[in-house]
Amino acid sequence: IDCKVIYNPKSFVSTEKARLLNHTIICCCVLDIEPKGLDLLIESFDLFIRNTKDWKLRIIGDGTDKEKLEQMVKERNIQANVEFLGYRKDIRELLLDAAIFVLPSRWEGFPMSLTEAYECGLPTVAFDIPALIPFKQNDACIICEPFNVQEYSNALQKLANNFELRKEYAKKAQAFAEQISIE
Repeated sequence: IDCKVIYNPKSFVSTEKARLLNHTIICCCVLDIEPKGLDLLIESFDLFIRNTKDWKLRIIGDGTDKEKLEQMVKERNIQANVEFLGYRKDIRELLLDAAIFVLPSRWEGFPMSLTEAYECGLPTVAFDIPALIPFKQNDACIICEPFNVQEYSNALQKLANNFELRKEYAKKAQAFAEQISIE
C-alpha cells in the first residue's frame, strides 16, 4: 500500500524549554501497573537511587493501582525520593521543571505524554516497544531492552551524570516535536 503516515500532533506548544538542572525525573500516565510498567519504573528507580541519592521521581496521574504503587515504594524505602502528584492540569509546568522524562510502558498506542516531554525539551528513557518506532528515527530517546530494569537504571544514571548528554538528547527531542506540529 502506497501511503503516508501522519502522526498525532503534539497537544501544546511551549516556547519555554526545560533547563534540565533540577534533579527530577518525571512520569505522566494513568496509574495502571500492567500496561504502564510502573512496577518496572519503581524497580529501576530503586536501583538508580542507590547511587544517586539527590534525585527525585515525580509520578503524575491517578488510577486504580495508586495504593499498590505507594506500597511498592514504601517496601523499597524510597518514599523520600518518590512523589505521587495525582491528576494535574499543569503538566507543561511540571515537565519544564524536570530534567529527565520516563516512559516505562509495556505497551502504548501513540504515547502523547512523550510528545509533550519532547515539546518541553526533555531527554527520555523508554523500553523498546512497538509504539516507539516513530520515535527512534532521530535518536532523541534512550531506548532500553524491553523490561530490563538494570539497563533502564543505567540509562537514568547515564543522563543524571552528564548534563551535556541531557542537553544533546533534549535538542533531538525538540527537533522531533517540530515534526509533529499541527501545521
